[in-house]
Amino acid sequence: CVVDEPEKSHAFANETYRISDKIELRYWEAWSSVVLGWAEAKCGNPEKGIERLRAGLERYVASGSGMLVAFSHTLLADACLSMDEVSEAANQIKKARQRLDGSAIGFHRVLTEKIARDVGEQGRAGQAAQ
Repeated sequence: CVVDEPEKSHAFANETYRISDKIELRYWEAWSSVVLGWAEAKCGNPEKGIERLRAGLERYVASGSGMLVAFSHTLLADACLSMDEVSEAANQIKKARQRLDGSAIGFHRVLTEKIARDVGEQGRAGQAAQ
């Protein structure tokens, strides 16, 4: 996932999805759906992207793996910001932080906190506009 370049993430995830679906690698099909959904949301199609990301996250959790669940919630929060869904983005950050608490898997903590700041800023901007 190239978080600063959603177009590249989209291309990589799309290819991963295509291959994993063809050869029935369900773990990678689910994970690539998460990234593909996030990239779609960031590239201007947030409704479709969020729908795909949520479905991919469901399948990822069903695969039994928990390693990237917190990261998936962080990506979902970022995607929700694309639709100005600040409260849902904040909810997803809360879920990501809960998964990260006490976890040794934390390579994306910095990204989670960056998105959390973005959620706060977007929320404050929305309140000021009202």
